[in-house]
Amino acid sequence: MREWKVPVVAVGVVHEGRTILARGYGLRDVRRRLPVTEHTVFAIGSCTKAITATAIGILVDEGKLQWDAPIRQYVPSFRLFDPVATEQCTLRDLLCQRTGLPRHDMIWEGQGSAARSCSTGCGTSSRATASTQASRSCPSRRLASSY
Repeated sequence: MREWKVPVVAVGVVHEGRTILARGYGLRDVRRRLPVTEHTVFAIGSCTKAITATAIGILVDEGKLQWDAPIRQYVPSFRLFDPVATEQCTLRDLLCQRTGLPRHDMIWEGQGSAARSCSTGCGTSSRATASTQASRSCPSRRLASSY
């Protein structure tokens, strides 16, 4: 951890449905010197995109899903603001983030604050801007440009 300058590492090992190890190492808040525990919640951010894409890729390889079939084929209740985008949106569109859905950075921790401090206490923050939101607000324009 020192060599890579990583303030915290969490390790979980599950075998046959049983938790073998759940332990945190390091500090969850560097400034206040608060240790990480097995109960510390981490924001894993964009890592979920790779996990989701991998899981969907496995289902595509197994023939259970298709990259370019409409989402509504699998989830009939799926809806976007634009009815054309609703009908044409595919798994590929969702995974390429080209549906026009706005960012939702500020709800990742269940709180609506405009700026989030990094969980390590380093003081960095992320802020969604109105221009960022506006550039992603037209589902039909973004989806139509992909066809």
